[in-house]
Amino acid sequence: AFVIASLAGLPALAQAQVAQIAADAGFEVRQVRVTGTKRMDEQLVYARVLAERNRAMPEVDAQALRKELRTLPWVEDARVSIQLPHTLAIDIVERTPHAVLEKPDRLV
Repeated sequence: AFVIASLAGLPALAQAQVAQIAADAGFEVRQVRVTGTKRMDEQLVYARVLAERNRAMPEVDAQALRKELRTLPWVEDARVSIQLPHTLAIDIVERTPHAVLEKPDRLV
């Protein structure tokens, strides 16, 4: 019975229905909170996460989003957590800089 149901697409249909019910109940991404950025532009993180906005919470793939955020140049690690009912919290761990750039008025 499980194989026949899987072939018919019932698990995917049930998952989509649960996501729609959760979204109707207010469990969808409405707010994104980013912490841990000191040197990097926070807008790069928001640009990657913008696709998750207004998505039902059961449909958010935190692991895939974490992998995508780790591809950014300054990001050493990222923690993505879902805070019900409507917040996606992202904590960025930045890489340690290993060079010094001398500008006319300061060192960076």
